[in-house]
Parts: sequence; structure tokens; C-alpha cells
Amino acid sequence: MADAGKSAGIDLFTDDAQMFYPKFGIANGKAQIGAFAQGLGRGIASLQHEFDRFTVL
Repeated sequence: MADAGKSAGIDLFTDDAQMFYPKFGIANGKAQIGAFAQGLGRGIASLQHEFDRFTVL
């Protein structure tokens, strides 16, 4: 999708969409949301969850 340089996922957003990510603040519009996704994709090679350490309430 956006993190792979493809725009298919970003087309799900309207032009006035906003996204909030606590560490980086607010992204306004498709261009900023796409730029965030691309940067996130470059910064994270993979994700792994340690399910045995989860606490379920």
C-alpha cells in the first residue's frame, strides 16, 4: 500500500482526512498521511508481537 509506494490504500481517505499519531502529531490530507506511512515503512523492517507477554483484562 502506501508504505510500498503504491497509492491504493491512500485512496480510501478523503482529501480532508486527518490522522493523529501521538509521537509525531497530526497529518492533514492524503499527501501527509501517505508520507507518514512511507516513513513508517522505511523505519520498521518487521513487527513481532510477544503474545505470551500480553495481559488481557
